[in-house]
Amino acid sequence: MRKILEKVSILGLSFMLISSFSISSILPKMKEFYSSYPVDQVELLVSIPSFFVVATLLLNRFLSRWLTEHQTIILGLLTMTVAGLFPLFNQTYLLVLVTRMAFGVGTGLINATAISIISERYKGREKTQMLGYRGSAEVVGSACLTFVVGLLVPHNWTWSFGIYGVSLLILLAYLFFVPRESSEKKTSKKEKSARLSSRERLLSMGLALVAGWVICINSSISLRTADLVLSAGFGSEQEASFILSLQQLVGILAGLSFAGLLRHFQKNLLVLAHLGLALGLLGIGFSPTIWVLGLSEVIAGFFYSIILTCIFSQLSERISLQLLNGATSIVLVGCNFGSALTPIVLKILASFGWTGFTSFLFFAASLLLGSAFLAFLFRRSGKSSAS
Repeated sequence: MRKILEKVSILGLSFMLISSFSISSILPKMKEFYSSYPVDQVELLVSIPSFFVVATLLLNRFLSRWLTEHQTIILGLLTMTVAGLFPLFNQTYLLVLVTRMAFGVGTGLINATAISIISERYKGREKTQMLGYRGSAEVVGSACLTFVVGLLVPHNWTWSFGIYGVSLLILLAYLFFVPRESSEKKTSKKEKSARLSSRERLLSMGLALVAGWVICINSSISLRTADLVLSAGFGSEQEASFILSLQQLVGILAGLSFAGLLRHFQKNLLVLAHLGLALGLLGIGFSPTIWVLGLSEVIAGFFYSIILTCIFSQLSERISLQLLNGATSIVLVGCNFGSALTPIVLKILASFGWTGFTSFLFFAASLLLGSAFLAFLFRRSGKSSAS
């Protein structure tokens, strides 16, 4: 039982990793409240944590000299709790912006550790299963929090920030059920002297680029679903929140099926998942009803989860354990850049006429090109895994 609670607590670290976008469905209400501010500045309140996740990840190597893994996780979760709950009590734009930045710092502190801790503590099939479950925990967390936000929207949009109190529960579970590793300090010393080879860095940066773009696409779905539902007359913010919850909850199925899919398709799974995500985006772009929109987003959510889990699985297989945290940080920088730049990408697309539903047709086309890029990347890095 203790072992199960330890696994659940470790997976709990991923529960809040993408929760900054869980409040996306209250954007219409926020735009009304902050009507004196440009729309892109209001949307920034949702996406800005990602910039500070990136900044924290870039400082990860430096911070590891002063903080152990245990201390980093505690500090990260405490910061997420305090900063996340602040807008519940004060809605001054500048103060909310600053606390959202702090929330990003807290998320950045636990981001890489929440993934690398699995490869450090588990091996073989158990590790593959845990990585799949970790992906599920991430999207389940986002889905559950998004669903709660949808229930709170009709009452008061500020109540939605109460979801970030979950960080405190995750912290308590970590403190009670996850034992400290005796080799924690030794590992950090090895990491300081070891460096990624040029091929390993190329692989990490390539996967970071792929992950960043896929997350940008998924963040666009989060940011635009409410607007699409309202503008097309499909329903209200509640229906949009329900669709987003389903889109994320399907990540449970993705996580549970990941080990079997990887065993069957091996490295081809990443390319096939890109094609599946492209199919879902085409469905969103051509949606005539809320049912088609919902189904298309569920398809997109499934393959989005598979892609991200594939990426971190590839890292754990191709990068040595002592260098894995550094490689993971590189990929996570790409992930969070993709998330943070989403409003800018959408604004650029809009300047070329790719707005609303049609923007997702552009994203679908880009993924088809991305499949070709992945085939090239794995062919190029294939020899490094053998050596």
